[in-house]
Amino acid sequence: MKNKMLKFQALGLAGFFLIILSVMLIWVSSLLFNQVESQRTIDSYNRYMNFNNHLENFILTHNDILLGFSAYIETFDNFQDEEIYIFLANLMHDRSPYIRNIGILKDTTLIWNYPREKNAAAIGVDLSQIEGQSRKVLQVKRELRPVFQGPVNLVQGGIGYIIRLPFLKDGLYWGQASIVLDGIKFNEYIDQISKDAEIKVLILDKSEKSQIMYGNPEIIDMDPEKIIKKTDFGDWEIYYIPDELTNNFNYSIIYLVILLGIMVILSATISLYRISVKHMQLRNKNRTLNETAVTDRLTGVFNREMLERNIHSEIDRADRLEYDLSIILFDLDHFKHVNDNFGHEAGDRVLIGTAAKAKEIIRKSDLLVRWGGEEFLIIVSGGSLNIAVGIAEKLRTAISKIEYNDIGHVTISLGIAQRLEYEFWGSLFKRVDNALYKAKNDGRNRLSISMDSEPMKRELKTLDWKSEWFCSNNTINQQHKQLMVDANAMIDLFDVNPEKFHLLYIDFIESLTRHFRYEEGILLKAGYPFLDDHKEIHTHILNSINRTEANIDHYIKTPEALFDYILEEILVGHFFIEDFKFFNYL
Repeated sequence: MKNKMLKFQALGLAGFFLIILSVMLIWVSSLLFNQVESQRTIDSYNRYMNFNNHLENFILTHNDILLGFSAYIETFDNFQDEEIYIFLANLMHDRSPYIRNIGILKDTTLIWNYPREKNAAAIGVDLSQIEGQSRKVLQVKRELRPVFQGPVNLVQGGIGYIIRLPFLKDGLYWGQASIVLDGIKFNEYIDQISKDAEIKVLILDKSEKSQIMYGNPEIIDMDPEKIIKKTDFGDWEIYYIPDELTNNFNYSIIYLVILLGIMVILSATISLYRISVKHMQLRNKNRTLNETAVTDRLTGVFNREMLERNIHSEIDRADRLEYDLSIILFDLDHFKHVNDNFGHEAGDRVLIGTAAKAKEIIRKSDLLVRWGGEEFLIIVSGGSLNIAVGIAEKLRTAISKIEYNDIGHVTISLGIAQRLEYEFWGSLFKRVDNALYKAKNDGRNRLSISMDSEPMKRELKTLDWKSEWFCSNNTINQQHKQLMVDANAMIDLFDVNPEKFHLLYIDFIESLTRHFRYEEGILLKAGYPFLDDHKEIHTHILNSINRTEANIDHYIKTPEALFDYILEEILVGHFFIEDFKFFNYL
């Protein structure tokens, strides 16, 4: 028996070291692979930077020409062709054989071209009406910042790439200056610098729904590197792969790794055990903290914070699966009388008893929340108004039958509302809150049903920026302010031109999406501990607002609900309440 035990121990020990050696070999292989991949990534990135520097210098050189030209136009009210030709000749000094023409737009209409030969047909054309150019022309006018666009079909024929620059007179938008680069020559230039850098490149314009600016889309299928490049002219998505990469890795390092492998693995095992214990303790502590953060301490039901985190996802799910959603809002009648006459401990017993009875009555799919004080809220998920009324009446009756020592019986008043089609949370809550108010006014210990057939309406008012909304990141401040300006502009435009309002709304959604992605990048760098929750809120907002755009015909008929959502829930509710939570981390 003893010998058998020793054999088993020896076998176990041998098996243990076999596992250790296997792990060591896997680790060595992983090390080699990572080393090779790291060298490949560095080499590939250096090649890309070589390409990128040439491309940036090329675009900035032509932008400088346009800046000088714009400064001239902004300075002089009256200009003659001959004077401008002389000025441009001095400005350019034959610096660019790629320029096809330089133009001046008054507002959005082309009024002047250099050279005039072969370009006269374009004079007088309103480029805001030209397919392929209108979007960027209006973007420059609206945002007062330069853009780079291409390839586009030119009015005078051919393909070109265009740099557009706004210019002002007396502080107001006057028009634009543009440089048109010959499409063929520009592509030949990129061919050459990518060849010199020994990479293949695909450039997409994200602001134009990932339009191909240059390159072969098949590169995406070749496992390329990807870079999001934010420029003064817009957001570009660049994919690149190296032509060839050499591997100069010194494999003699394997022997040193093998000699030290066993010691490293043993040490790592002990360290991993200790770290695992600490990690489990920390995870348990975080789980407890998370449960505390979303749970009401007194009653044990969910709290208002939890509801506000999840209500938009619940509404998203209801829209996606096309099921009913109702809510019940109730509070204890004359609860102040209980606290004043029997003490807060007695009041706490009533709150605990009320929550416990409500948990017994609601369905498993429903959500019970302590909204605040003596108010509770029930989300009746997948429940019609009739189902919600049945739950409410059953709850009212059950609560009134509970007898508390010294206190006796208590009653509740309830408001009930079923979510209307396309209705946002803010409108739904206002309706159920009004219903509860009516139940209390009608004598308490009863329920009242919101019978509204349309979402709550309110007067459309624009928002003014407030100084307390500033954070330490200027870009986020500028984006917040611009989104508020765009929202106000939509309100002003709605009754005047619904079709143009729709276009502005699409631009607003795209700007909001870019802002969320930028903000998430900043919070990641700042180490914001609640980034995942914040990103989830962004996802719900984008899902919801994209659905409103898909059903824009409905909201054109009832704009109050849409603007209430944009102003109250996105701009104020998210930007200046939810975003405020990360200000101290920047």
